[in-house]
Amino acid sequence: MSRFQLLTDDQWELIADLMPGPTGRKGRPFADARTMVEGIIYRYRCGIVWRDLPEAFGPWQTVWRWHRRMAGDGAWDQVQQRLHALADRGGSSRRGLRRSRRTARDRRPVHGEGLYLGVELVRDRATMEPAKEEAAAICERLKELGVIVLTTSERSNVRKVKPPLCLTVESADFVVAQLDRVLTEGW
Repeated sequence: MSRFQLLTDDQWELIADLMPGPTGRKGRPFADARTMVEGIIYRYRCGIVWRDLPEAFGPWQTVWRWHRRMAGDGAWDQVQQRLHALADRGGSSRRGLRRSRRTARDRRPVHGEGLYLGVELVRDRATMEPAKEEAAAICERLKELGVIVLTTSERSNVRKVKPPLCLTVESADFVVAQLDRVLTEGW
């Protein structure tokens, strides 16, 4: 899999029927749907402007037009719903985080649904004193292990897990395994 091929074949099969087809107008050849969708995902994943999209996806204007068209007719929302449902069915990171919660003495609820999750850390459950420094240290240790997790909230004590759209079961399991490792071995 190249660094620009972001969807597995299973993920592509799940959403291929949502893709627009040729309009029948004469002109340039119709763009490859998978390349266009992966270009859109790449842009979201990296947080870049359209003009910075790598040439591997074709002209950025074409990818932008596909995104605009799919967002306008609701197809992009359906793509996201199907891919999120696949990730939830395959190996829910939320279930894994709840499992790892039993090993951490200072953790509070897992917040969120679907793929956007937050785990709040507190020093004392009775006073709910935020564990800001511990949360930052855990995030740093996870980064060393190859997992990017950010802290968020006004108290900076919630570990935020917001994976890319193309999350696989294996990558969700990896994140949960590394989090378990850090919580068990220490940070």
